[in-house]
Amino acid sequence: MIDALKSRLRELSELRDGWDGDGASAPRAVAIYRAGRILAETKAPDEVDPDAVGGVAIWYRGPGNRDVACYCRNGGDVIVVSYQDGLWTDQSIVRFGAAIWERLGTGAAIDYTVKTLAEALKGAAA
Repeated sequence: MIDALKSRLRELSELRDGWDGDGASAPRAVAIYRAGRILAETKAPDEVDPDAVGGVAIWYRGPGNRDVACYCRNGGDVIVVSYQDGLWTDQSIVRFGAAIWERLGTGAAIDYTVKTLAEALKGAAA
């Protein structure tokens, strides 16, 4: 992972609850860890931000107003969502619950998440 992304994750780890002025939870260690593992295995994202729901949001911009986001949540879930013109549908969501990560093991869960992101990004390029 490049130094800028490591630095960004370090910044996110220093946030405190209420960072957004509206009571959002700061990213927790599990969210930052999973985001770091995913970032190490994917192309450089366009943005890495705290998620107001609690965790880390990784954004990839595609052509034609298509975006792909990977949300690493504080509870351990990882959610991949494809957006078209800022909207999503149920078919565009892939959720990897914390229990799946534990059952598969981190390596296999990372591989599956990276594969899902790659497929979503291919769709963004289409």
